[in-house]
Amino acid sequence: MPSYCKVVAVGNMTRPVEVRFAPSGTAVATFTVAINHKYKADGETKEDVVFLDVVAFAKTAESCGKYLDKGSLVLIEGRLSQRKWEDKETGAKRSKIELNAQNVVFLSAKKNQGADGSQQERQDASEVQSDEIPFSGEDA
Repeated sequence: MPSYCKVVAVGNMTRPVEVRFAPSGTAVATFTVAINHKYKADGETKEDVVFLDVVAFAKTAESCGKYLDKGSLVLIEGRLSQRKWEDKETGAKRSKIELNAQNVVFLSAKKNQGADGSQQERQDASEVQSDEIPFSGEDA
């Protein structure tokens, strides 16, 4: 039986996007979103927060680096992947589940610092799609 995994997440950026380039020249962006879930328990409102690591590639990565910043509200659609590596210091095997972004929708405007020090807000919301993942995610 074939497997299928599709994830749609909406959350706020916890830090600025980090963009680097693979040896092939493909842009790779990494960032984390906080996803809040409020619920009632014992008559109290409680909140759980999940921190989800996201990886985007190519033009999607470049756009994320350009338009997203800490605090930005973003919708990410993609698939889960597991990255595995060996810790260089201890030799221990490590792994991490990440969301490989296929579509990213910028839901809030990024504030840019103007030349005069004033905050200027970007007005347009953008959607970016990526159909091409340059590697399987095992060796990021």
